Amino acid sequence: MEAEGFTVYEAEWWHFDYQDWRKIKGIQIEGRVKLVNGVIDKAKAMAIYARKYPGIIKLFTDPASGIFHKAFLKVKFYCVETDRIFFIDNEQGFGKRQELVLDR
Repeated sequence: MEAEGFTVYEAEWWHFDYQDWRKIKGIQIEGRVKLVNGVIDKAKAMAIYARKYPGIIKLFTDPASGIFHKAFLKVKFYCVETDRIFFIDNEQGFGKRQELVLDR
């Protein structure tokens, strides 16, 4: 993180501050995070993960990989249910954000 221009906020090891707030761009999401429950939903989540990370899924699902396989057996999948999504662009002004309207 520091190599990308962030500085560590010493009181909170997980918290990084960016040096130039004017260059911050990104997204904000409003919604909920839910644990994926049920065999079918877990299988769907695993399939999505496997498509995105085929090499990793092979390692984690191979009992011969030892500790990786054991760790993967404990993995829990979560789903983000979004209500609103915003694009942030501080170069357009501090806190400038544009909502992406979700088609539901």
